[in-house]
Amino acid sequence: MKETTEFYEVVELGGGPAPDYKPNIDICGCPAVDIIHDLSKGIPLPDKCCMKLFSRDFMEHFMFNDFMGLLKECRRVLKVGGSIEFITINMDDALINHKVYNEHVHHCVVGEWNDERPELRHKSWWTPSLIEYVLRKEGWRDIDVSEYRRDADHWKEPKMTIRAIK
Repeated sequence: MKETTEFYEVVELGGGPAPDYKPNIDICGCPAVDIIHDLSKGIPLPDKCCMKLFSRDFMEHFMFNDFMGLLKECRRVLKVGGSIEFITINMDDALINHKVYNEHVHHCVVGEWNDERPELRHKSWWTPSLIEYVLRKEGWRDIDVSEYRRDADHWKEPKMTIRAIK
């Protein structure tokens, strides 16, 4: 895609029915979705059109190679100095803090067992060291992986916030 005058301060990827930001790009066709699109096929925005890409509980729904493709797309649509902020399950913490397999670990590992909506299944696990390695390898800078504020979320899974600059 060519550069355009179209500009977004923040775009949410995979916000589903309860996005934090607009526009919200998601595969589901619910009213809160502004652009219905399968993000495994790219981000349907022009080059260098936004400053920040945000997602919560989204990246674990991608196979590893598909997520690598999405990271390349993130770099394409971000302006120089733009950033990503992704919130996802921290599998290091999930497996260390839950010695017994229970519903919380089950949700971390597999997501939803829903044959009608397979996009709700988890397809990859992420640890702080893995995401830092991947982002560094892909040319991101000022990478910060920190514990997510658990009290602010309705899920009890241990999560991490990932931030990086293009």
